[in-house]
Amino acid sequence: MNHPVAETQRKLEAWLESVPVAPPPDPSSLLPGAVDMATAELVFSMLVWEAGVPAAVSAARRLAEQFVDVNELRVALVGEVEDTIGLTDAHATQRARVITDTLYHVFDTEDAVSIDRVARAGAHEGRPYLESISGLPAFVADRVSLLVFGEPRVPIDGRLRSVLVERGIIPMETPATDAADLLTRCCPADDAKGFYLRLEAAAGRLARV
Repeated sequence: MNHPVAETQRKLEAWLESVPVAPPPDPSSLLPGAVDMATAELVFSMLVWEAGVPAAVSAARRLAEQFVDVNELRVALVGEVEDTIGLTDAHATQRARVITDTLYHVFDTEDAVSIDRVARAGAHEGRPYLESISGLPAFVADRVSLLVFGEPRVPIDGRLRSVLVERGIIPMETPATDAADLLTRCCPADDAKGFYLRLEAAAGRLARV
């Protein structure tokens, strides 16, 4: 019987080997105001959560049309943020609340709507900081840990978990957090970013079918 990691690796390689790695969008150029890279990636990751990258790009552009900067976004009403994002999935209200609550947390702890200081401090401070944010989805913490702090993590939300189940890569009963741990063990530490980007691209292809 194959080891679960080895079997999962085999299935993933068969599925993802032909998927090209496209550079991720630059969220600092999409979101409102002049926002540093780390903070932009944090906000953008909250938009990607349970929605996907294409939907997040469109949502970020709508936020830029409505708000002057991320500080104005921070103090906006949850309903206004939800309406501006424009996504109508089951997570829409929670997504808007997570964004405003997280930006309030950042302001309270950093005396600015920016995690640039945390980003410059590195991963040893970054991961604990992300985990200190009440209500921040694990997917968002993992995505920021990967793309900002360079930690070898594979972010998985319910959306990606469903795709992995559909492709027969993980059992249906596997929680998203367990799937994230398994996939992190399945990819080389130096290729976690490319692996995750291919996974998002492949999931996006399926969503368009």
